[in-house]
Amino acid sequence: MKNLDFNEIKICQMQGKIFEESLEKVETSSLIFIRRFMFSNLTKKFDDFSFLTIAFDIDDVFKEIEEEYGVSSYGKTKYSKNEMFWIGYIYRALSIIYNLSSKQVFNLFNAKEIVKYYNIYHTYDVKKACEKMMENINYIKEDINKKVYNLIKKNRKRKELENLVGKEVTVHFKKGSQEYPFKYGYIKNMYGEIQDVYVLGLNEELEKYNGKVATVLENVSFGEDKLVVVPLNETYSKTEIKKMIKLEKIR
Repeated sequence: MKNLDFNEIKICQMQGKIFEESLEKVETSSLIFIRRFMFSNLTKKFDDFSFLTIAFDIDDVFKEIEEEYGVSSYGKTKYSKNEMFWIGYIYRALSIIYNLSSKQVFNLFNAKEIVKYYNIYHTYDVKKACEKMMENINYIKEDINKKVYNLIKKNRKRKELENLVGKEVTVHFKKGSQEYPFKYGYIKNMYGEIQDVYVLGLNEELEKYNGKVATVLENVSFGEDKLVVVPLNETYSKTEIKKMIKLEKIR
C-alpha cells in the first residue's frame, strides 16, 4: 500500500479543511453537505489533483456547491469540527491510496457510516486507518467496478420503473399466487427480464390482466423493486397501499 506524498497530503488537508469549514458556511446538516460534496462536479478537480493548481478562496468552494445543488437548510445534525476534518481527509486518502473516485469512496462509506469509523480510527496513522476500514468491509479491489456498475444499473432500472407510473400494463399471473389480499404477478419482457408486480382491487383469478401502475415499491428484504398495479378506473393512495402491502417500502 502506497504512502502519501507531499501533494497528496496537501490535497487531503484541503478537503479536510473544507469539511470543517462547512459547519459555519452552510446551513444543511453534515450528512447532506458530505453527500453533496462527494457527488459534486468540484470533486473531479480533487480526483485529478487539478484543485492544487487553482488559487481558491474557501468561500468559492461553498458557492460552487450551492450553485450546483441550490441553497438548503435541510437537516439538523452537525458533526464536530474534528470529525468533519477527519472525514474530509480520510475520504481523500482512501481515494488516493485505492485509486477510487470520490463517488466510489462515498458508495463504500456513506455519510452515516463514515463518522462511526472516526471514533475507532481517528488516532491511527492515516494509511493504517484506511487499511483497517477496507478490511472491515471486506473490500476487494477487483470488485469495485462491478459494484458501481450494478448500482448504476439498478438506479437506471428504478428510474425506468418510475416512468411507468400512471401507464397501462399487462400483468400475467403465476399459479398459486392469488391467495393474498393482493395478487402477485409479473410483466413479461421488461428490460430483458421478468418484473414482479402486485395487483390491488382484483377479486377474480385471471391468466392476465390490464391495469395501470400506481407506484413503485422497494423490497427491503431482497433489494428488488416491484410495481403496484390497480384497476384502470381506480385510484389508491399511498396510505391505502401501505395497509394492503406491509412487507414493502413505498417510494
